[in-house]
Amino acid sequence: MANPCWKCANAYGGCSWSRNFQPVEGWIAKFVQHTKCVPGFTSYNIIFCPEFKPDGSEQFYKNRFGLKYDPDIVFKLISEGKTEDEIQKLVLGIPKRTIRIYKMAYYVWKGGEEKHNGHSHCD
Repeated sequence: MANPCWKCANAYGGCSWSRNFQPVEGWIAKFVQHTKCVPGFTSYNIIFCPEFKPDGSEQFYKNRFGLKYDPDIVFKLISEGKTEDEIQKLVLGIPKRTIRIYKMAYYVWKGGEEKHNGHSHCD
């Protein structure tokens, strides 16, 4: 899952992070310092937040944009090192172009420093 804040009902002042950029007690998060997109910008990639409350946006976007493939499933297969052909077979014919988009999103979610096809997501 991408940073849970993006889909959290507490995102607008309902937690210590959204109120004053203080880490939430009980977070599992990775400190990141961006070097390419916004030099000197620091933040966190949040893996787990005990204050997370779904805001309903995930279902909205699935309905609105017709997302057909569950990102959590595709991300899991990517993290396991599955090839595009293997993912395509396991996710009922997901187009390779779509897999590449999910891969880019996965690497951004992981912190953005990984390279894919020789480029970072900021290139």
